[in-house]
This record gives sequence, structure tokens and C-alpha cells, in this order.
Amino acid sequence: MADLASQKPKAMQPLALLRRIKWFNFTMLITIPILAFLCTPRVPLLRPTLIWSLIYYMITMLSITAGYHRLWSHRTYTAPPLLQVLLALFGAGAIQGSIKFWARNHRAHHRYTDTPLDPYNIKQGFFHAHILWTILHQPPLTTPLTPQSQNPKSTSPT
Repeated sequence: MADLASQKPKAMQPLALLRRIKWFNFTMLITIPILAFLCTPRVPLLRPTLIWSLIYYMITMLSITAGYHRLWSHRTYTAPPLLQVLLALFGAGAIQGSIKFWARNHRAHHRYTDTPLDPYNIKQGFFHAHILWTILHQPPLTTPLTPQSQNPKSTSPT
């Protein structure tokens, strides 16, 4: 039988959740979009702002897909150093973590899909699989970052 003194009261559970939040990520991925949504009716949308927003979105998502995912996670192709720098810089603009963090988690996801070791395990819920994994501190992965994960044919900016 568990010792009652060692069990934390339910009132402490929200504090434990607050300690798990990565506040920078929370601010960038939750707070700022909510504030932008709330301010939208009060601020006129200018064509240059709309165009810049669409271009920025496309460049950052392309950098995540072509850089973080295909180049550094799967080593699908090699890229010259200038392209690597551009993919790294614009990929960082998507606020999904560093290349090393992203690639390591993605490789673990492929290795341990839908198991407790999967960083974006859908069995932990839709929101965990899509955004909470980047907002909350996760238990450390037991999978080492192997030399195979590095792109041997090109210089990595990480």
C-alpha cells in the first residue's frame, strides 16, 4: 500500500503541469497567435502584410520539410553549405526547435511509432501528437543520436 504522505494532493498537479511548460514555445505558439486573432478586428489587413505572411509561411514550412525533415532527419539528399544555412535559418523561423532536437525526435518517432517511446505518440491524444510535444518538456529520449543521423556528405549547421 502506498504511503499517503508521499502522494501529492490533486491541488499540486496543476503546478506540476506549469513546471513542464516550455514558456518560450508556449508564448510563440499559443499566446502570440491568440493575441493576433483577438486584435484582427481592430487592425486593418494591408496587402504587403498579407503577402509577407504568406511568403514567410511558405519559406519556413518548406525549410522544415526540405531541411529539418528530408535533409537532416532522413538524409534523403545532400545540399551545398549555403542551402543548408538558408534551410536552417528559415526552419528556425517555424519555431519547432533546433535541427538536432527535431531530427532526433523524428527518428525516434519512426523507430517507435505509437509506443510510449514515440515523442509524438497519437495514443497520448491528438493535441499531444500535434503541438503539446513541442510546448511541454517531455521525458528524455533513451535513443542516442547515432553517427548515422548526421549527414556525412555535407556540413551540418548544428
